[in-house]
Amino acid sequence: MKYRDLTLLAIEEMFPLGLTKQRAEEDYLVFACDSSASIGEKPNDQLASPNPLTAQTALRVPLIELRAVNAEPVLAFYLVNNEMNPTGLAYQEGFQAELKRAGFPHIQVNGSTEENMVTSMSALGVVLMGKAANNEGLWIKRVVSGDRVFQLKRPRCGQAVLDEMDKLVSYQDIDLLLSRPDLVHEICPIGSKGALNEAGQVADCNQLSFKANPQGEDLAIHQDSAGPATALVVVGTDQLGSFLVDHFEEVYDLGEMV
Repeated sequence: MKYRDLTLLAIEEMFPLGLTKQRAEEDYLVFACDSSASIGEKPNDQLASPNPLTAQTALRVPLIELRAVNAEPVLAFYLVNNEMNPTGLAYQEGFQAELKRAGFPHIQVNGSTEENMVTSMSALGVVLMGKAANNEGLWIKRVVSGDRVFQLKRPRCGQAVLDEMDKLVSYQDIDLLLSRPDLVHEICPIGSKGALNEAGQVADCNQLSFKANPQGEDLAIHQDSAGPATALVVVGTDQLGSFLVDHFEEVYDLGEMV
């Protein structure tokens, strides 16, 4: 099943018969991925960035995607379109730093590099596999008509990400939102098409429509790319707005689900 940018697979679909089925019904596998190109230390990169930091920002996207639906990362794969030494080794350093930052320092990491061709531009792909409990624990399809829609954090992309790392959505922010299922019904990282687009996708996934606030429809802050998951769309009850304002800076009312 595809849900937003995630792929979900019930383990019982993989093991439909026998003793494994009883356990399999408890869990889903959840897959998220991201790619990064022309960001790094190579001569033809458009944005100069330390390679470990490039890896960190690439990995945070699928990490936040998984945590946003209450899935726990269990395995990471990197696809380095450059040589192992020095680029791949620097990426590995960044992966371990980001996994530690996210609270998952012990998950397994594996991958591949390009050793046959000389490359002049950095390129990296990341695939993350997570595990989630059954529908009671997996945060999908929880939105109802009348829910309010908010944007958490201003979107940042490119150099702004490097300049304002301390202002990006954090894993602790996600954990706080997950701790309030009574207020928060869905968490969605904002991608390259902006907050309003993500809100529309959330509505589609929940068989609803998104009604945007007219005063915000033309604002760039709600349409700009959020780069490596620097901002969120958060959907929930009428009381959600006051909770967000009490605990976060940069909170914007986008509209409602109908």
